[in-house]
Amino acid sequence: MYGIIFGHLIALQTYRASHIRWTVLTPPMDLQGWKMHSPPQPHRTGRFRVSTTEFVRNAHGHNEINIADLAVAAVDEAEHPRFVGKRFTVGY
Repeated sequence: MYGIIFGHLIALQTYRASHIRWTVLTPPMDLQGWKMHSPPQPHRTGRFRVSTTEFVRNAHGHNEINIADLAVAAVDEAEHPRFVGKRFTVGY
């Protein structure tokens, strides 16, 4: 797990040092509606919060989102860029 996190940190540092147009969507730690050995069961709520500084946590301190809402956040950013040159994350 450490290697994955470290690799993403290096990639983010590389983007920040470059002159390319980039955006990084960091998913929450808990992706709901996605199971490794069964078909995804997305349940889109259409409600999530966005942050550019830290993981979004709910009232219970959990950092989570449904895979369908994560997809909506990615498409929203592609269609209406708000975080060019930034990292952002979403959650409930």
